[in-house]
Amino acid sequence: MTETVQMHFMGERYYAVLSHPDDHIQRQMRAGAPYEAEMLTDMATRLAGTNRTVIDVGANIGNHSLALAATGATVIAYEPNPDLVQPVSSALSMNPFGDRVELRASGVGARAGYGRIASFSATNIGSQTIAVDDVTGDFPVVALDSESFPGPITMIKIDVEGMEPDVIDGAKRLLAKHHPTLYVEAPTPEAYGRVARRLNPLGYAYGATFNATPTHRFTAHKLGRRGNELSRGIDQMVARLLESTEGADWLKTHPMDTNAEARAPVGDPSRSWSRLRAILRR
Repeated sequence: MTETVQMHFMGERYYAVLSHPDDHIQRQMRAGAPYEAEMLTDMATRLAGTNRTVIDVGANIGNHSLALAATGATVIAYEPNPDLVQPVSSALSMNPFGDRVELRASGVGARAGYGRIASFSATNIGSQTIAVDDVTGDFPVVALDSESFPGPITMIKIDVEGMEPDVIDGAKRLLAKHHPTLYVEAPTPEAYGRVARRLNPLGYAYGATFNATPTHRFTAHKLGRRGNELSRGIDQMVARLLESTEGADWLKTHPMDTNAEARAPVGDPSRSWSRLRAILRR
């Protein structure tokens, strides 16, 4: 049984359809506010304007896609699980912006193939994983470089439970052409390292961290080899900080890119950096 809820985000009202009452994300959405609202606000603020297209890889119940479309973005949403595709499709039919979201019932990886749901929890659907095969499966898996899009890509969100490096591997031409801002889940030092090692040669630099499960914003720079060297040093520090909850929390309140004003630390900056040094010495 599904449930329709009215959502509120950045002055906009829209509808979402929930399908699993015990799911962690859907329980929070039932209160009428989107999950991961701080990151969504950051995304929507950066998308302000016209002709902005977002790719949502791992759309789940449509939390991010619906919120961003409600604030004016065009969204290409990828979600392979039929138990989630149907409620997202229903929600799109209820909202006046539904034609700004194209829902593609596919997984995304390094190359074309087929997939099946390998693990699923009704209480934490966001943790679902897929197994990829070259020959058989329950749904298609695509590489973003082989997909067609309605215009330039401004932003990509990637949350696919460990397959983030595969998605990047299959999107290198797209990244080189459009230089979209990226939001990539990578909760551990090892996961962050796998993502950063792929993005650094493509001219991407770490900017900020969000969410209970750390998700990081990366933006393209134009500093060439020197910029890549600087980024590698920052990546090493970020990976170190992700070794502890305290370090991850420090990252969430100390963005490192040029748009840091909105999330600047409160209080004495010298004390804040002293705390950072103390964390890194452990």
